[in-house]
Order: sequence, then C-alpha cells, then structure tokens
Amino acid sequence: MPILPEEPATYPEDLFDHDLLVSERGRKWRLVHTRPRQEKMLARFFRQREIPYFMPCSQRRHIIRGKMFTSFLPIFPGYLFLYADDEEHHVGVTCRHAASVQIVPDQARFDADIRQVRTLIACGAAVTAEDKLEPGMEVEIKQGPLKGLTGTILSSVSGRRFVVVVNFLRRGASVMLDDAMLAKVS
Repeated sequence: MPILPEEPATYPEDLFDHDLLVSERGRKWRLVHTRPRQEKMLARFFRQREIPYFMPCSQRRHIIRGKMFTSFLPIFPGYLFLYADDEEHHVGVTCRHAASVQIVPDQARFDADIRQVRTLIACGAAVTAEDKLEPGMEVEIKQGPLKGLTGTILSSVSGRRFVVVVNFLRRGASVMLDDAMLAKVS
C-alpha cells in the first residue's frame, strides 16, 4: 500500500487569518472524537463539503526495508477540531468517521490554545504529543520564532520541553527549547 500524500492540516488555508470568535454564520469550535485511525478520512470528508477544520500533524520519518519514508501523523490521535455552525455540526455527527462531536464551552481559550499549537508546528521544530500532563512552571518564550507563546515547562531525560496545552483536551504539544529563551510568567 503506498504512503498517501500529506493531508492539509487546516481547511481553508486562511482559517486562522480571521477572528474566529466573531462568526457571521454562528460557527463555533467543536471537538470531534474520531473512530480509530480515521482522522485523515474525516479531514477529507469535511474538506469535500467545505467545512472548516484543524487537524494538527507532525512529521515522522521511518526506514522500511532500507528506504526512508515520511509520514504525517496527528498530534492528537483520535481528535479533529471542527469550526462549524449547527448544520455543519449535524453533518459531522452523522459521518461514519466520527464517534462524537462536542461544542467547546470556552471558545476564546480553546481558540488561543490551538493557535499556539499551530504556531509550534509552523516554526518547523520537531513537535511531540504530550499526554497526561503534570503541573509545571508557566513560562513565556521571550525570543525566536515562538516569541510570545505561553505554556508549561517539563523536564525530560533529553532536556527541557516547552508544552502548549489544549486545556479542553487535557493534552498538549511540545518542542525542545533552551532555558535562555524562557521567562517565568508572573
């Protein structure tokens, strides 16, 4: 079976160029819990129907039988972020790729969280999914392409990881950073 090309992580491409908290159609962020390994199929389904979504993915390289392959895997397996009105929500609920769809109660916080995840991906650093986050020090990045992002710092065997948390999901995405780039949030 051939490896499929990368699915667009955001539809439409300019989704985050707008203030999504003010929607003329009554769209809101919704969290779609997908059936197992159906994230990309669901993204295709929504894109064909022109329904906006965000599916953050990270690049992984694999060597199979001596050949290098690149795949793009969802950072939050089993989830896709849908920006939909009530009619589009119904389309998502009735889709065979989705297990459930929930409206996010704190739209502003969720929008800020996923924008930060998008910024992590856009900077080109190796993004890692973080599950079961432990409480840690809140920090802000003071320099570089991620300047202004706030998140939590975790210590790991490989060094310090900066974690951006999607609070509603209780999951996050992280990148390795040098302590000199960070400052404690007061």
